[in-house]
Amino acid sequence: MKSKGKNEVSIEQMIYDETEKRLVAMADESYEFPPKATAADYIAIGALVGVCVLLVVLCAAGVIV
Repeated sequence: MKSKGKNEVSIEQMIYDETEKRLVAMADESYEFPPKATAADYIAIGALVGVCVLLVVLCAAGVIV
């Protein structure tokens, strides 16, 4: 197992640091949250999931090689 050098930061620490930075930014009063998903967004997501499931089934059935 490799030992970590003094300057190496673990991925876990990098995730914690980035999370803290983003939470601070989101707590700022000037932060603009993205718009909520609309019905069209949910329809598009559902359609894409349906197409993916159909393609998996066709591959499993041997129709698509």
